[in-house]
Amino acid sequence: MLWYTEEPSITIREYPITLDGKLSNMYVITSVSVDTYIKKCVIDYTYSRPLEYSFLFRKAESPWLWIGASGLCGESDMTSYMVPYIVEGNHITTELLRKEFPFHHNWRYLDSVTFKEVDFPSEGITIDATRLEKTTEEVQETSSASG
Repeated sequence: MLWYTEEPSITIREYPITLDGKLSNMYVITSVSVDTYIKKCVIDYTYSRPLEYSFLFRKAESPWLWIGASGLCGESDMTSYMVPYIVEGNHITTELLRKEFPFHHNWRYLDSVTFKEVDFPSEGITIDATRLEKTTEEVQETSSASG
């Protein structure tokens, strides 16, 4: 039987990568605790962003409901493979996708706002801040102020 501590055990691995012709770092952070295993990939394009552990536990908003690509065996659903990259501030580019998934191309996704399937943009996608839930009281205050 394996025993994990209640406090998470955090491991960080740093991988230098070249994106858009510039040297960058990708940090692969894993956290293991009693009942949870979390893996997140943080892309640092500037070397200036401080590495925080708190993003392991914050839920960032995914810009897609589904993401997929063409591969050696046809169309592939890549949604679960992209979960570690859904970290606030990460900029996902086609170059990064080519490096991380070299046997996949023609990336497409189902936009979480428009519900339309679109080609992955050449300029990339930045993962937005977390979506904050409002309490019932806050919703009522907002609706009464606007009404």
